[in-house]
Amino acid sequence: ILAALKIVMTIHCTVKQAIPIINPALYDDILWKIDKFIHFGFSPTLLSLKLFSATDITSFIDFTYIIWYFLKIPFFIIFIWFVDQKKRDHFFSAYFLLWVIGGLSAVLFPSVGPVYKYPDLFAVLNIPHASELQKQLWIHYNGILLHPENFRAFVYEGVAAFPSLHVAVIALFCIFSRELNKIFFISMLCYTVIVQAGSVHLGWHYAVDGYFGVLLAFFCYFVTMRLSGDSFAARPGEDLAGKAVTPEHPQAA
Repeated sequence: ILAALKIVMTIHCTVKQAIPIINPALYDDILWKIDKFIHFGFSPTLLSLKLFSATDITSFIDFTYIIWYFLKIPFFIIFIWFVDQKKRDHFFSAYFLLWVIGGLSAVLFPSVGPVYKYPDLFAVLNIPHASELQKQLWIHYNGILLHPENFRAFVYEGVAAFPSLHVAVIALFCIFSRELNKIFFISMLCYTVIVQAGSVHLGWHYAVDGYFGVLLAFFCYFVTMRLSGDSFAARPGEDLAGKAVTPEHPQAA
């Protein structure tokens, strides 16, 4: 599984960074219009910036948005060592499929995101974590455009707004977490909402990027559920690892 993770992520990172070479078209204008259309004429980006740009919420979002990089580790540990084979196959099949479909979608509909398309909108934000990474990614992206002959892929580089795999991965984790612990599931649900809102507020994505990511997470979950033979629904009489649990019976008074 760990080897497969490395292979999938290496391929994804390479393809993502090669998008300007593979398909130089950009669909940012269309995504912006779709955002306004599905939000009844309002831009969620402009609305978010108007409401929250001068508050501590921006700093909170800037910090919480990067936590997802660390969330993957406990999820991988749980689904490698602490669940039965069907659940393990289900989780990682969905996870791999998510990256494959997401990567192909990014190639077919390239976009750079609001922060690069409309940089002046985000100049007022105090977002040290996001802005530093955004600058680094933009330098690398333009380097590929200017000198494609010197193309070289790096881990976690590349610019691609649609779809938001950041939101998609968190949504997938949220879907699976409902079987681990109720409080954990509620926490993941709240975090998914924060990441979706944060992806728009920080300029990484258009709102539709995240909506598509959530739909993609559900699609991958249900498709691989059928293929793995695992319903991953609550199973009375079984614990997380699929082992039978003997219910406790109260003694008669």
